Amino acid sequence: MTDPTIRNLPDEARRGLDEAVRPEGRVGLGSLLAEIGRQAALTDEERAVFISRDKTQARPVSLE
Repeated sequence: MTDPTIRNLPDEARRGLDEAVRPEGRVGLGSLLAEIGRQAALTDEERAVFISRDKTQARPVSLE
């Protein structure tokens, strides 16, 4: 049986890195954008403009 006071160093390091990268209480980018969209309260006509916009790829800029 292992002593519960002895910690597994790789697990402790991984946990520390996870907490640094993903702090508690953070707001994800998708959640933030969804909230902004709800607050904008677009009309159906405004929403249609975004959906029907020109989706062709932009031409690369010539530096010559």
